[in-house]
Amino acid sequence: MTGAGPPLAREGVLLRPGSAEDLPALSAVRADVMRRAWMEAGAAEAQILRWLDGAGLACEQAAASGLLLVAEGPGAIAGCSFAWIEGSSAHMGGAMLCESVRGMGLGARMLELRLQWSRRRGARIAQATACASFQASRRTLEAAGFRAYQARPDAVFPSLTMIDFRLQL
Repeated sequence: MTGAGPPLAREGVLLRPGSAEDLPALSAVRADVMRRAWMEAGAAEAQILRWLDGAGLACEQAAASGLLLVAEGPGAIAGCSFAWIEGSSAHMGGAMLCESVRGMGLGARMLELRLQWSRRRGARIAQATACASFQASRRTLEAAGFRAYQARPDAVFPSLTMIDFRLQL
């Protein structure tokens, strides 16, 4: 990953480009953060494990050829987000943040950095998806100018409604 810019500090949390060396710690953060969120949304354990496998693969691909951002708090990794480009579209992977760093504006800052990275690589459209019940994620996308264009069942959790968003870059 190149061109993410210098690390940025916000309220004791450092946002920095991630690398393959971060993947084991990020796996633990993803499992903790998302397991709780998906269980609250009514997902079964087998579905959660399947989703975590896919999210792990997406982080690995972002570390290799996209943008992987890491939120690092005092002494530990506290979250991540990622993006990748396909054709003229930038795909925004969700921000996964530990409870201890939520509400600091990190999700919005990570989204801003992913959009800047995407624009520099010539993307014309940014796409993102949020679970309908994840209100903070939806508000962050809408505040950045994303517009919802489709509601659909999730591929892994069919009982959950996902909202697809788009932004012209």
